[in-house]
Amino acid sequence: METPVVYVMAGEMLKDSGLQASQFLAPALQRRRRGQAVSVIAVLPLLSFLRDKWNRRGAFAAVQSLCSDEGIRLFWVSAPLTLGQPLSFLLHKPWLHLAAFFLERQMAAMLQEHRGTAMIFHCRSYLAMALALRLRRRIRRTLHAYLSFDMRSSLPMEFPLAAPVLGKLAYGAAVQWEMSLVEQADSAFLPLHVYRKHFCATTGLQIHYAPIAGFAREPDFSVDFAGRWQQRKMGFAGTFAAWNDRRVLEQILEAMPMMRPSLAMPDGGEVSGVSAKSYRYEEMPAYYDELLALVIPGRTDLGNYFVRAKMRENFFSTKASEALSRGVPLIVSSALEELASFVRANDCGLVYDARSKRFSFPADVNCDDRALWERLTRNALRAGESFTPEAVSDCYEDAWRASL
Repeated sequence: METPVVYVMAGEMLKDSGLQASQFLAPALQRRRRGQAVSVIAVLPLLSFLRDKWNRRGAFAAVQSLCSDEGIRLFWVSAPLTLGQPLSFLLHKPWLHLAAFFLERQMAAMLQEHRGTAMIFHCRSYLAMALALRLRRRIRRTLHAYLSFDMRSSLPMEFPLAAPVLGKLAYGAAVQWEMSLVEQADSAFLPLHVYRKHFCATTGLQIHYAPIAGFAREPDFSVDFAGRWQQRKMGFAGTFAAWNDRRVLEQILEAMPMMRPSLAMPDGGEVSGVSAKSYRYEEMPAYYDELLALVIPGRTDLGNYFVRAKMRENFFSTKASEALSRGVPLIVSSALEELASFVRANDCGLVYDARSKRFSFPADVNCDDRALWERLTRNALRAGESFTPEAVSDCYEDAWRASL
C-alpha cells in the first residue's frame, strides 16, 4: 500500500518497549521498512513525560532516536491528559485544540510535500481520534485526511471501573462521544465480536473486526508439544485489579493439580503459594512457548452492571492474543463471553464455570488426557494465525483499500 500513514497516539506515553511498542511502534516500523511513508503524532501525558525526564529514564528519547534512525517523522506535544481517565475525557477539548494548533505547525513541511493527496491517520485511541478530527479540520485545504479509528475496546464502559463515581457520571456523555467518533471516522475497528455487533445493532454504524496483534512467528516456528506436555506448565500473565479475579485463578489451579503453575506478573507476588516472576516484554514469546495452557480468569463479581458488561462484551485480552499467536490453548472463565465463545468455536482451550467450579467445555473433560491437549494445541496454533502482526495488518489494509 502506497498511501502515507500517520500513526496517532494521545494520552499514552510513547515507549520503545512493552505494549506501546508492539501495538503502536512495531506496525509503524514494519510499514516504513517496506518503503512506505510513515509519521507519528503523539500527545504525551504531561506527568508521565515529566517523570521520564526527572528520573532520567530516557524512554521517550529512545523513541525519538529510533524514529530518526528509521526515517519516521515524529511530531509531539505534551498535555495533562491520560487515556482511560474520566477526568481527561471531561477536560479534553481545550487541550486537544491547543495540541492540534501546535502540531499543525510542526507538520507544515510534511503537509506541503503531500499537498493534494490523501494520508491515512490511524488513531490508536478515543483521544487520538478526537485529536485527528481537529487536525483534519485544520488541514482540509491542504490534503485529504482519511481517519482510521482503532478503538481497541469500548472506553465508556471502562470509565466506571477506573473511577466509580466520576466514571458513572460521565458514562452517558461518553457513550454519545463514542458514537460521534465512530460516525465521523472513515473506518473504525474493534477486536470484539460481541460488542461490535451490539454497537452496530443499536447505532446502525459499521465497525470492522481487527484482532489484537500477538507475536510474530519465525519462519521456522513450530510447537514443541512433547516438551510442553512433559513440563505441563499452566500460565497466567498480567495483573488482577480491574480485569482479573485472584480467586478464580486459584480455583482453576486447584482443579488441575497435575499442572505446574507458571505466573508472569509485573510486580511479582504470589498466588496459592506459587511465586510469580516479572518478564520483560521481549522475553514473553519464550515464556508462552513453554506453556501447555494460559489462564484468563476474568472477574466474577457480576452484580455490578459495568463489570458484567465488561466481562461479557468488552474483554478479549492482549495476553490471549499473544498466547494464541504462539499456539497456546486458553483456559477462560465462562463469564468472559467473547473469549469463551472463541474457545468453543475453535476448540482451542477449556471453559471454566466459577459458580459450579467445574469445566463446562469440553463436556466431561479429562484434564490429564494427552490426546485432548494435543488437539487443543493444534487448534490454538491454527486459530492463532489470525493474531500474528502480519495478519492483523492485513485487516486494516483491506478496510482502507475498500474505502479510500
